[in-house]
Amino acid sequence: MPKKVIVVGMARSGTSLTASIFVKKGYFVADDPNGQLQAADKNNLGGFWELEDLKEANASVLAAVGFPYHNTWTSNQILPHQAEAIGKLEHLDEHKGMVEYYENKQPWIWKDPRFCYTLGYWWPLMNPETTAVLLVTRKASEVRRSLLRTNWGDAPSGDKAAYLKRIEDHIDFARRTIRDLDIPHIEIDYGEYSSKSQETAEKLGQYFGFDLSPDDLGYKS
Repeated sequence: MPKKVIVVGMARSGTSLTASIFVKKGYFVADDPNGQLQAADKNNLGGFWELEDLKEANASVLAAVGFPYHNTWTSNQILPHQAEAIGKLEHLDEHKGMVEYYENKQPWIWKDPRFCYTLGYWWPLMNPETTAVLLVTRKASEVRRSLLRTNWGDAPSGDKAAYLKRIEDHIDFARRTIRDLDIPHIEIDYGEYSSKSQETAEKLGQYFGFDLSPDDLGYKS
């Protein structure tokens, strides 16, 4: 049985493309994709593969530690003490139920950039024998350019250095969570889909347990 996967990565870093690889291989993402997933738009024609209920659940986790915004990249930055508190929250019954529901739909895939900070809340509910994290990275400067191009945000002050650091903070926090909780994982850089397509396809396929070719990556320059 292929491993279930949680895709973690900053917005505009290739997480949607990554999720689509698994969806095309038969991974479960939603009972009603048209009604439960964020719709594709001009900024992401191939779809986001983000479950609306999961996005709202992650937003509620952020709210529980005093972060009042819906995400961490188009608004004010999450504060260090808020981020640290996420892993100490008690799990809501509805969130436990969400995990149990998906466990009956395996193999499944979850994807949401909010996982950069909320992964530590969800991971204790997962089975580490059958589930793994796929961390997707991309150069901070490229992520920022993409965010500005799509009008998804920048530092409120317009400070380029501050926003580049915010992008890097997302990945640094995700890496630390993975390390501290000893989460089984694999890391892929977005650029490797084009520069190392054969190696990347083999790496993903072998780790998650299914056949994958470079054509399956779906990368278009």
